[in-house]
Amino acid sequence: MKNIARRYFLAFAVLVALPIVASAFVSQQDQISVTVVVNVTPAPVSMLPRGASADGSGIVAQFSVAGHRIFEKEFSAQAIHFAPNLVAQAVPTGQGAVKVQAEVSPNPNATLLYSDQNVVVINATAGTSIVVPCAYHVTVDTKKTYWQLEHGLSNDFASSFPGNDLANNTYVAAPNPTATPFVVFADDGGKWSLIATSAGAKTYCVDLTLKIPVGVAQGAYSSNAIYTLFY
Repeated sequence: MKNIARRYFLAFAVLVALPIVASAFVSQQDQISVTVVVNVTPAPVSMLPRGASADGSGIVAQFSVAGHRIFEKEFSAQAIHFAPNLVAQAVPTGQGAVKVQAEVSPNPNATLLYSDQNVVVINATAGTSIVVPCAYHVTVDTKKTYWQLEHGLSNDFASSFPGNDLANNTYVAAPNPTATPFVVFADDGGKWSLIATSAGAKTYCVDLTLKIPVGVAQGAYSSNAIYTLFY
C-alpha cells in the first residue's frame, strides 16, 4: 500500500509541475506597436523653476527605430519591421521629383494580436498630469489555452521626459486600482514586462496616465508602446 500511495503522490507531483514546465517553453508569435505622440504646451511662467525657459526653445527628441542599433538588433531578431523598405529611383536632372516605392511584407500572424489604434495623440501642458481613458484597445485573438502578453515603451520621450512618466491601466473588465508606469526597453535592461498570462481571446482596454515634467519644452514627443504575444 505504501508503494501504491507513493506512486500516486509522484504522479500528482508531476502533473502539478507540468504547467510550470510548459510555461517556460514559450516563443514569440506576434508583436505590434502603438505610437504615442505627446504635444506639449509650455508651462505658465509661474510654474517654471528658476533658470527654465518658457519660450518653447530647446531640442525635441524624435524617435525612430532606424539608426538606433540596439532597437534595430532587437526588432530584427523578432522579425518586426516598423518602416517599409524604401527604394529610390534615380531621375535625370530637370525631370521632376525622385519617385519612392515601398516594399511591404505581409505579417502571417496579423490576426493574433492587434490594436484598434496605430497612433494615439495626447495634448497637454508641461507640469501637469492627464488621464486618457481607454486610449486604445489591444486584442489577443487565439484559441490557445496558454499565452503570455508583454509590453513596454521602446524609448524615453526625451532626455528630460522619461518614458515611465507614462503609466498604463490595462484591464479586460474593470480598471486596476492604480496605473503602472511603463517599463522602457532602452533603460530597463532590454526587457518588456508581463501584462497577463491567460487563455483564449481577450481584449484589453488601456487607460493612459501621463505626467509631464514642468521643464519640458514645447514640441511634439513620441515613443512606441510595444506589445508582444508568446505561447
